[in-house]
Amino acid sequence: MSELPPPPSIADGAATDDVVAWVAEHLGDLAREGADGVTAGAIRGGQSAADTALAGLDITGYARDRSTVLPVNRRGASRMSPYIRHGLLTLREVWDAVADAPSRDRSRYRDELMWQEYARHLYARVGTELGQSLRREQPRPQGWTAQPWPEEMNCMS
Repeated sequence: MSELPPPPSIADGAATDDVVAWVAEHLGDLAREGADGVTAGAIRGGQSAADTALAGLDITGYARDRSTVLPVNRRGASRMSPYIRHGLLTLREVWDAVADAPSRDRSRYRDELMWQEYARHLYARVGTELGQSLRREQPRPQGWTAQPWPEEMNCMS
């Protein structure tokens, strides 16, 4: 297997089109859309992009539409997660940015930020053990069958 050439860097002055062309040429066969369907992502990286996204953050309708995926024009996600996850924005910055949002939307959005904070503390405390039950496993009857629909269940007869 040959080694890939380094991708062009936007930081070094490459245009987004150059990066997309590199991905299409060298990794396009891995994309669901194929090499001809590779396009730039909707979320730009970097601190400037994070700051711009934060400045334009409008969560009006978030409580109602946050889980809506389709149609695209009704998507309710704030799209701030990548910037938070990679440390470009702090939870406090995002919390403060929604201070003037409608009450219901602000409350729901801040609930999600608090869950992120909780998850960080929990992970800091238990680490990779987070993938296991924190207190105890659910009891399982002895001799339980691995069949998905065992006939000995009353609901099956």
